[in-house]
Amino acid sequence: MKTQLFHKFRTTIVILLMVTSSSLFLQAQAGTFDGIKSMQVAFITNYLDLTSDEAEAFFPRYNDYQRERKEIKLKYKGKSDVSNDIDYQQELLNLKKTYMPLFAEVLPQEKLDKLPEAEKAFIRLLLEKAQNNN
Repeated sequence: MKTQLFHKFRTTIVILLMVTSSSLFLQAQAGTFDGIKSMQVAFITNYLDLTSDEAEAFFPRYNDYQRERKEIKLKYKGKSDVSNDIDYQQELLNLKKTYMPLFAEVLPQEKLDKLPEAEKAFIRLLLEKAQNNN
């Protein structure tokens, strides 16, 4: 009985995420960064099969990580010599070293291991959607 109820609940959540993702994609097409960000949250939540507690604890940390990663990328934008590239890669590595233990506090290792795969899959999804719209 509990198993059937759990499966119904889980199916409802998956359908809700699909509907939400579709509407968020329409917002993203309208050019809103918030729409893309919301779509990314839904996608990663689904891809990693996060519980609501995991998602609530993980995404504030992940958002901080992404913000700092963006700042690093902007800092090195347009600088193409080898020394700058090495410094850039080192800063990204240091950032990962800082945030991975923070992520591990709220996610099991199995889910954390799938995070890079989820990020790449989301980018592929955005690129496919963009190609299909052109």
